[in-house]
Amino acid sequence: MGELIEGGSQTIDGQIKETVTNSSIEGYVTEFSRMGSFRKIGNLLEADAKGKVSRKLIEDSLKERYKELGKPKFLMIIDETILGKSNNSISENAIVKKFIEFDFLEKSQLARVLTKQSGKSVTIYGNQTLETEVLSTASEMGAQILLVGQTQVTNAGEIENSELKSYQAVIRFKIYDVNTKRIIAAD
Repeated sequence: MGELIEGGSQTIDGQIKETVTNSSIEGYVTEFSRMGSFRKIGNLLEADAKGKVSRKLIEDSLKERYKELGKPKFLMIIDETILGKSNNSISENAIVKKFIEFDFLEKSQLARVLTKQSGKSVTIYGNQTLETEVLSTASEMGAQILLVGQTQVTNAGEIENSELKSYQAVIRFKIYDVNTKRIIAAD
């Protein structure tokens, strides 16, 4: 099991104003066990778990799938909430930057369709009806892979004996094969 730690800081006039350190474990879960009981949050069922992660397995799996598809057209829509405020680009930009081998489609057409339905921005992840409609729209746009996700960043409080704050991010996603409408990965 490996851990990816990334950090950065913001300085203004030579003084550090903000320091951010992100820690995450990325890869394919080979075994896990649930800790505690399930929690129901809207349409989602959530639980804490611990397990072993293999980054190499996920890389091998993606390379194999990439060989099958060629250079797939990829569409994503991630509902993002940071400290209670709606946002729409940080997670998506990070994914585009990480997976440069994919051909990412512009989601503005998809966003217009979703906004037209309700007159406002809607949460897609976990809503089966909207996920099905998004799959159909993705197909019309020529996408082969669709990522539907949700990112929530919350303040976990101050770090003891420091002026630093801890933030917690929860990322949920489903990756669909648009042609078969099957989920090919989820977290």
